[in-house]
Amino acid sequence: MLGACVVNGWPIDTYLDPAHPLQQRIVDIVEIATGIRPEPVGVDGCGAPTLRGSVRGLAQAFATMSSNVRFAEATTAISRFPSLVADNARADGKLARWWGGPVKVGAEGQVGIGRHGIGIAAKAKAGGRDVAVAAVIAAARDLGLISDAMLAGLASEAAPPVFGGGIPVGSLTRS
Repeated sequence: MLGACVVNGWPIDTYLDPAHPLQQRIVDIVEIATGIRPEPVGVDGCGAPTLRGSVRGLAQAFATMSSNVRFAEATTAISRFPSLVADNARADGKLARWWGGPVKVGAEGQVGIGRHGIGIAAKAKAGGRDVAVAAVIAAARDLGLISDAMLAGLASEAAPPVFGGGIPVGSLTRS
């Protein structure tokens, strides 16, 4: 955010203010990507503005991001260097290594993935990132977007463990 402010000659001391030109530009870009005006604006745990949206809007954003040349640089960066977006130990980081398109988790168990104009998103009601990742893997599998080799490599992310008393007692599976 600060880099964008410097490049555009915008003030850096107020860049978190929702009225700041950077934040207004972010709102405009998110509207283009999702088709939804993402207002009202809240504040996330880092103090940055956070935008309202829906799971459908998130899926649309990843579909747009993975197919619109306007977002090609960001899509390439996220896809080529997934460990800079999520560490390699987390479920979303592991999925990103296999997926071949943008993958990003968000607050409270949200995840979006996109590839070739198809966007998939999930929100785990209890806020569990791993559950949301398992859901997008299942959806991608149902759509024929995950090969057997990818699914084998993502077996533990597709069926994360369920714990009881601090020990694994099973795994999340589809019914």
